[in-house]
Amino acid sequence: MNTKACKKRQRKASRSTERTKLASNKQESEPRRKKENAPQKEGKTRSRQEQKRSSAKQDSSDDSDDSEASNDDKLLMQPSHYRQQDYKFEEEEGEGSDFEELNVVFDHFNPKEEDFHGIRQFLKEYLDKTVFDVSGLVDLIIGQSGAVGTIVKVANESEVYGLISMVSFKYYQTEKCMKQIKSFVLSKCPADLQDQMKQALEGNTGLIISERMVNMPQEMALPLVSGLFDEIKLSQEDQPKELRARYRMDR
Repeated sequence: MNTKACKKRQRKASRSTERTKLASNKQESEPRRKKENAPQKEGKTRSRQEQKRSSAKQDSSDDSDDSEASNDDKLLMQPSHYRQQDYKFEEEEGEGSDFEELNVVFDHFNPKEEDFHGIRQFLKEYLDKTVFDVSGLVDLIIGQSGAVGTIVKVANESEVYGLISMVSFKYYQTEKCMKQIKSFVLSKCPADLQDQMKQALEGNTGLIISERMVNMPQEMALPLVSGLFDEIKLSQEDQPKELRARYRMDR
């Protein structure tokens, strides 16, 4: 009996040692698994943080777009009292972005002394960057104010966006700027047409000056040109007789 009891005790002791070994192995394997899984969790948390950051950037960009849209709304011009024309511009904010329409009101005015520099800016390269008396030509345009000539502005602003006028070669033949323009035109004329061109420039021939900014609507050209010819026609009736020759055109 004693031998059987000793064997039973030995078996129990061996089983208990095996259990303790298994338990210790489990405890050692669990932290290893935790360590192996730890980078995956960190990767998940990083990806979540990156998603949050990207969403925050998108929200901030949306807010900035909204603020820009509100600023654009503030730029809408109020209508004025003098010969208004409404046009729509398509403005591109960036590559791949949609166009945004802006309503702008343009007014037509008679050229004045305060518009001298704005008009001169358009005529600096009038003769293909050839140097000539630009200020003298601007003085002639402003001198005909009220009879012939129109400039384009935005309501309640001083910047000149376009102009149209006519200057007589014959009436202003002694002016320095007109002599320079005449010689420039003749230099571009073919040799077999030089005589005809000289004869035309010595007669009642008008130099039409039409300039505007590049992004101006093309629809503005027709009313400006038709208005110019109306002014030339009316000048022969409304202007004093001594000034009618200034606007008399044969061609």
